[in-house]
Amino acid sequence: MTRQHGVGAKRGQWKDQGRRLGWVLLAGVVLALGVPAPLWAGPELRSREWAIDGFKPPPRWEVTPRERPSYPQLIAWASRGDGPERAVLSLVAKRVAAGTTVRELLPEAWSLKSWPRIENVRVQVLSTMGWSSGFTGNMRVQVDAVLPATQRERAQVIRQYLFLNGPIAYTMTLVAPAEQAAARLRDLDDTASNLVPLETAPSPPASAPPPSAPPPSAPPPSPASPDGGSGRAL
Repeated sequence: MTRQHGVGAKRGQWKDQGRRLGWVLLAGVVLALGVPAPLWAGPELRSREWAIDGFKPPPRWEVTPRERPSYPQLIAWASRGDGPERAVLSLVAKRVAAGTTVRELLPEAWSLKSWPRIENVRVQVLSTMGWSSGFTGNMRVQVDAVLPATQRERAQVIRQYLFLNGPIAYTMTLVAPAEQAAARLRDLDDTASNLVPLETAPSPPASAPPPSAPPPSAPPPSPASPDGGSGRAL
């Protein structure tokens, strides 16, 4: 009974973390599926604000003009092809608590299952071997999912990478036609391997505790009586 209660509490904690962090992953999907022109961002190969450099998709990808008044966390957005042949890459970021680990992004990754039409969600924790060194823990979360075909839209594949650079969490998202999956997934890997983490601003030092109050002074001794006694009345 106690164990069930502990598991339930842990699941509740994970769900709460997923709600708080899931915007990064879901925003990545929304932006990758396409946003109005005034919200596109790029070309921004380096972002000191978000401590990352090297967003450079392979040839034939087009990085959109930089203009992001409504999505300040959007670092870059790129597309390839038009209409039903279009594939899209996006990179978004969010600040997280100091000391956050890659595994703490798992609830966020699984939150993709709650989206309509998205099927076959798979989540793995993998090494960032082959990427530039310096990402927190040398680990990333990989999310794979499918958008099945409808009467109006072709089937699409989704892959996301969630990773950390100190107190910044990133989500890189690819959405591409299913028949292009192999080639576009290679493009995603090439783009991810070009990313370089920059030094993040250190957390402000903890304020020193206030000095302790000095101990109270001892009371003055009782005056001696004229005859050298204890001062007790006769």
